[in-house]
Amino acid sequence: GTIYRLQAKYDLAETAFTRALSISEKLFGPQHQEVGMLLVDLADVFIAQREVQKAQRYCERARPILENSLRPDHPARGLMFNALGLIRRSQGRLDEAAELFAQALRIFETAQGSEHLDIAPALINLAAIKYDQRNYAEAETLLRRSIAIHEKVLGARHPGSVSALQAYAEVLRKMKRKQEAKAVEHQVKALWP
Repeated sequence: GTIYRLQAKYDLAETAFTRALSISEKLFGPQHQEVGMLLVDLADVFIAQREVQKAQRYCERARPILENSLRPDHPARGLMFNALGLIRRSQGRLDEAAELFAQALRIFETAQGSEHLDIAPALINLAAIKYDQRNYAEAETLLRRSIAIHEKVLGARHPGSVSALQAYAEVLRKMKRKQEAKAVEHQVKALWP
């Protein structure tokens, strides 16, 4: 299912994850951590398709399972909080989304260290909330950290690195730092002509 989701083949991803969920529920029972993780995978499929209600149902079912079956700093819990944060942001519930993204970030940092790749998307999501709240200085700080992780782990030409740079340029423009924004935009064009 993960490969299909990354390829944006959402029908195939949903089918694969649903089948895996059914098998896991039969093998392990409905409260097993594997079931919870598959529910988050399904939520991610629906988040990508902007089907927020379906995604929310899967996350709400996953949350007590993962909270009861995994240690507090397990990365799967971070993924769940990240998914819930995306749902809350799409509902316009920015303060709740910010707390969920911050919680995901704390989990990833505790479990995997401050420079692990899983931290970069959490930083970008939290930066997006700060941007929505017009807290551009904090958004800038979060994006700079995400860019550093992306470039260190994946290289400057990776789409994740370039995407973070594009977001950073937009924040600089909002902060009336047009020269810096132009320099970053030129950097993006040089990386992805």
